[in-house]
Amino acid sequence: MNGAHLHLILTHLPIVGVPLAVLLLIWGRLRQSQDNQRAALFAFVLLAGLTVVAKLTGEGAEDVLKALPDYPRSWVHSHEDMADKATIAMVLTGLLALVSLVKKQTSGALLAAVLLLGLSSSALLIYTGALGGQVRHTEIRGDLPGADLKPHPAEEGASQHIAQPVMAESHARPGHHRDED
Repeated sequence: MNGAHLHLILTHLPIVGVPLAVLLLIWGRLRQSQDNQRAALFAFVLLAGLTVVAKLTGEGAEDVLKALPDYPRSWVHSHEDMADKATIAMVLTGLLALVSLVKKQTSGALLAAVLLLGLSSSALLIYTGALGGQVRHTEIRGDLPGADLKPHPAEEGASQHIAQPVMAESHARPGHHRDED
């Protein structure tokens, strides 16, 4: 496993986990479940730590990319800049969640602040992940030549023709095809 592989594994955890923690916190508030709310707060703290670790593995991933002949420097730096912002937002979310966990009575205002920071962190992490995907998945970039081209009208129906099932009768006699009738 190299630095890029480790980075890819770790980055997906906060991208998926933070929105789930947001949903759990909302569910806990709606159901007035202290257990669900505390579980969400704990998840935010854990995910903040994972976000920092994922950010730290970014340099190792970049080192792997620098060895490639087509190192996409501008894409990597855009991803890195957004990762800085997302990490700061997530650390703030985690710290506020930790304060909420330590307090015996968590106020509604404090939980609302964690929720808002969690939503912001989710958006930043998802966008950071999208930028990271563009580093090596050139097919999702909008800057490629021909990216804005539409398929030729003759090609639009081609997928429908390919998807049609083969009729059993076409195989009844070897060498005989239905369209020869």
